Order: sequence, then structure tokens, then C-alpha cells
Amino acid sequence: MQDESREAKVKRLKEKVLGAIDSRQKELTDISLEIHRNPELLFKEIKASRLLVDYLKNNGFRIEYPAYDLETAFKASIGSSKPKIAIMAEYDAIPEVGHACGHNLIGTSAVGAGVALASVMREIEGTVVVFGTPAEEGGNGKELLAKRGAFENVDAAMMIHPFNNDFLYNNTLALSDMVNIEYFGKEAHPTTPEKGVNALDAMLIGFNAFKVMQPLFPTRINPGLITKGGTFIAVIPGHTTAQFILPAKNDKELKGALIVLENCFKAGAVATGAKLEFRHDWEMRYRATYTNRVMADYFDANIRTIRKNWNPSAAFPGSEVGATDMGSVSQITPSIHVFIAIMPPDTAWHTAESAVASASEEGHKVMLDGAKAMAMTTLDLILNPEILRKAHDEFTETLKHIKRHL
Repeated sequence: MQDESREAKVKRLKEKVLGAIDSRQKELTDISLEIHRNPELLFKEIKASRLLVDYLKNNGFRIEYPAYDLETAFKASIGSSKPKIAIMAEYDAIPEVGHACGHNLIGTSAVGAGVALASVMREIEGTVVVFGTPAEEGGNGKELLAKRGAFENVDAAMMIHPFNNDFLYNNTLALSDMVNIEYFGKEAHPTTPEKGVNALDAMLIGFNAFKVMQPLFPTRINPGLITKGGTFIAVIPGHTTAQFILPAKNDKELKGALIVLENCFKAGAVATGAKLEFRHDWEMRYRATYTNRVMADYFDANIRTIRKNWNPSAAFPGSEVGATDMGSVSQITPSIHVFIAIMPPDTAWHTAESAVASASEEGHKVMLDGAKAMAMTTLDLILNPEILRKAHDEFTETLKHIKRHL
């Protein structure tokens, strides 16, 4: 019997993983809906992580749970040799609106891809790892995992993300989250304001300075939020607080933007005499995501075979989409973070409307299509060493680019 060619083997195994996902459509949808019905905030995703871990364990994965000193993180592995391909699962919700970012779909899609690949692991040499990554919404979970060595021996990584548009080649922004601003003044009665130091005046001066400078920031910036303006209307405020989320294209721009923002709020301190505290954790910033185009090309080819309405926008300079802790992974190993539309482009994300879409029929079709495309792309990377070599060559150049923008 003639040996099977690599091309024929890739085609056959791709058909097998597609069938494996189709046969689990109801199981995967049920898991997603259960996570959606029970939204859990950052680092508290007990039910969601347990659901995903149990399903992976029941399908042959070796489980580390909890993992990396995070109660709701996990590492699920199958296979034992190189290359090692990672698929990222997210499952935290947003306060008030629940799964308005579709993380129920992300986590279940990753698990679906992993389980499908488990069905063919006896025929290939490599390792598939599904990482359960908590707290994407504000906790920077993947950065914590990265600092603890989770991705050091990973050869490539990927994930999909539901959205209001298709994006494949776009990078994402760097982000300082959160920037905390605090003024300390002195309380006084409103009839004797000279005896006090008005911390609210200081805050308003800072915000007005920011409004003047806003057009000069390199990236469109969130307007910020005063979280405490005072305690009682008949008392001149002696303590005020505010928060900002500050984005930029890269670390260099982010450092510059932080300096400008701090100077705006120094103006309030100088004008009023209030003491300013301006705090942010540079080491826990959300890093920019750098899309690996080699991997993206193969993902694109694969998803086009199963998704007729796939229509990614062309990437161009300045076309970064949002911010995500997947940036930390993309600066360690070749990575893709693919957005797939579950709702029209003119609808707002992170809203009650997007939460509904994350439990919709279209949302679950995206979940399954994403799982299929990730499984097929993983097979390309494992079965064709030349693809992975090209991805790493590109990644080496990406690291040089990142160092120029530190």
C-alpha cells in the first residue's frame, strides 16, 4: 500500500476534526449557554472554569487545575512532543451586563478545538494545550500567566473573539489599566472656603486640562471617570478620585501618553494646593498584540472553507482593534487573535445587546466555526514544519520591531 502523502493526510485529518466538532455541537452549545447564564467576574470564574476543565478531562486531556497560582486558571494538555500549540480560553464576564464580550463563546470554542484535535492526536506528533486564562476584563490574566512561565515552551498560540466585525490581520493596542488619580485637600464649610483646599476644584481643573490636550494624544482615549467627587453637598470636598484607561499603539507611545496625562492633573494640584497622587502599574499594562501574518493566512484559508460570510477588514497602519491581554502571549510566541462577527458593525460592543448576541444562534455558529478554523490551523502548523518555521521567522522580525518601540 502506497504511503499517504502529507497533503492527503492534512486533508483527511481536517475532515475528521470538522466531524468531531459537528458531533459535539449540542454539548458545546450547552456549555456555552451554562456559562452565559452564570456570569462570573475576574478571578471568580469557578463554575465556568470547572465546566471547561471537566469536559477536557473527559476527552483525554491531562489537567492542571488550579494552575500558576491562580484559582480559576487551568492548563489542559494532550500529546507529549514538539511542536506545542496553544489555544486560549477566556470565560470571565463584565459587571452589570454579564457576557457582553462573548467570553462564554471564546472559552467553549477553545475547548471545542482542543477536543476535536484530541480525536486525531494518535496520528500526529505534537502537543495541544488549552490554557484557561481568567480575568481578561481588567485583571490581565494572560500577563500574570506569562510572568509565571506558562507560555515559555509554546511554539504558537491562537484564539478567536466574537465581535461586531471580522478582523484578522489587525493588531491591538497597548493599554494602561487602571490609571488612578487622587487629590487630597482639606474640608471646610462652604461659607468659609478659604479655610479649605477644594479637591474637587483640583479634579475639575485636571479634567479641563485633559480636554484641551485630548486631541494631542496619539490614540483616541476614554474620557475618564470621576469615582468620588465629595461626601456631602454642605462640605467643601477634601478628597476626590478618578480613573482612566489609557491606550496607545505601543509601549513608547503609552509612556508618552502617561506623562501628558499626569501633567494635566498636576495643573489641578498647582492651582489649588491639593496634593496629587497619580498611580499606575507599568509592569501590569496590557501589551499590544502583534498578529502573525503567516498564521493568519492559514487561518483565513481554513475558515473560508466553512464560513461563507467571512469578510475580514483589511489591516492598515493605525487599524488596531481594542486591547486584550493576548498581547502578552503575542510577544512571547507567534500568535493570532481573530475577531469574528456575531452582530452587525453598527451595533455597540460591551452592551446588553452584545450579551444577547453572545447567547444567540449566530453567536454559537461563530463559536463552532472558530473552533473548526483553529483546529485546522493547528493541524497545518503541526504537520507542516515549514509553516511554523516561517511563522517564527516573522516573529523574530516582530520582536526587533517591538524593541524599537520600547
